[in-house]
Amino acid sequence: MSKHDLFRLQYSHARCCSLLRLGADLGLEWLAESRGAIALWDAQVVLQHPAERALVWHLVHLSDRLALAEWKRARDLTQAAIALSEAFLAFYGAVRIVEAVRHDQRAIAEARLGLVWLTQQILRYLLEMPLASVAPDSL
Repeated sequence: MSKHDLFRLQYSHARCCSLLRLGADLGLEWLAESRGAIALWDAQVVLQHPAERALVWHLVHLSDRLALAEWKRARDLTQAAIALSEAFLAFYGAVRIVEAVRHDQRAIAEARLGLVWLTQQILRYLLEMPLASVAPDSL
């Protein structure tokens, strides 16, 4: 993996952490620990933006492959991690969480933070375990 690719993964992870801190400061609840569920699975919320759907696809695809240990080469894992990072950065550039709160769309903001949280969890795992690197909370 190139230094540039590693930095992109670390940047995406740090950006996720920053957004989660912002969400906590705004009083948003994306993880309902008492119910053991994530707010994005609330039947009242439909994520319709193409960037949201693309990120969900990458999260599910990568999670499935990680669970099945479906990696023929380390390069495959690296490419999938980079694809997730790129999908997250596209999502981050396309949708607004704070503006959703301002427009009284709290459930949408919480669902989007749920996606951010899932992305952060997977990126942290990838950075720390198979890639043996640091998953920074800020840059």
